[in-house]
Amino acid sequence: QCWRFILFEMPNDGRKLAMVAAHAAGVFVIYLWVSVVVQMPFYIYVLLFAWPGTSLAMMRSFMEHRFHENPEFRTIMVKGCPLTRLLFLNNNYHCVHHRYPELAWYKVARVYRRRVAEFEGQNGGFNYSGYAQIAWRFLFRPWTSPVLPDTVRK
Repeated sequence: QCWRFILFEMPNDGRKLAMVAAHAAGVFVIYLWVSVVVQMPFYIYVLLFAWPGTSLAMMRSFMEHRFHENPEFRTIMVKGCPLTRLLFLNNNYHCVHHRYPELAWYKVARVYRRRVAEFEGQNGGFNYSGYAQIAWRFLFRPWTSPVLPDTVRK
């Protein structure tokens, strides 16, 4: 959806070309690093690292947000295990992250633990014990649509 927005919905005022050029330059640098320095076939990098990594990040990000009339109820809290908390740099405590976006990732869990009741109550019960609970609940059935209702877009 990000690329669709950039290519078709974003105004063509020079920023679009700059964003696409910056992305292309970044991809080229990664291609050189993977192909020349690491000497890995680029398709292996794409299939085993870039694609699965991006997919996990997008699923995590999609799961952490939902539409709700009350903006306070739009972000999730996932307690998670130590591995997922480290892997996602404590972004699983997403209400804390949204409330204090400037807070360093390693301080987020401490702030959450000090004010658990406040954070778990502020988001309307949009809380999970871990990513296994989310997978069990939503792996084989749709959760929601990533498109916001038209009333919100206007």
